[in-house]
Amino acid sequence: MLTTTMLNMKRVIEALKAVTPMTEPSGAPLVPITLTMPLEEAMRTQRAIRRLKPDPVDDALVLRLIELALRAPTGSNAQNWEFIVVKDRAVKARLARLNRQAWWLYGGLGRRIARNKPAMLRIIDAVQWQADHFEEIPVIVVACLRTLIPPLPRIATASLYGSIFPSVQNLLLAARRSSPCRSGAPSSPGAPSASRGR
Repeated sequence: MLTTTMLNMKRVIEALKAVTPMTEPSGAPLVPITLTMPLEEAMRTQRAIRRLKPDPVDDALVLRLIELALRAPTGSNAQNWEFIVVKDRAVKARLARLNRQAWWLYGGLGRRIARNKPAMLRIIDAVQWQADHFEEIPVIVVACLRTLIPPLPRIATASLYGSIFPSVQNLLLAARRSSPCRSGAPSSPGAPSASRGR
């Protein structure tokens, strides 16, 4: 079972072998994790989801999504990303405190700037909800780069971040395309959580 784990390609393959059972806990045949949504539909309908259900997420699905994230290109083929999977409640609580500190500044400023913009205030309310319920998020995947990020020249910094952004986009698109992740999909045990709305 994943709790707080750092993963690269080798570790993902090892972990997939360890957590992928041949049958569901009920004894039913394992339903393979498939990406059923067409890619273009996933790209056109992907959006920021901030209100997440606290339902458990199957480790095999998390590992499959990270495996697909690790297929993204990197600058100079460095493949210097790591993904930290956080399920441990104490670690999530520490991350939540950091998130709330950042949100206190950003959210306060955002509310003042958007006070006459109802659509933006709805988004701010959704981010506030996420900050208030951060510990309830079933799985947090933190994308990291294993390198020194120089502040200058800016092109070097942009190039390094350009090595992690495609991986994150792969992970998001794979999550969107996996049928249980779709908003409004019927919930089943071990399926990823669908949104409660913005």
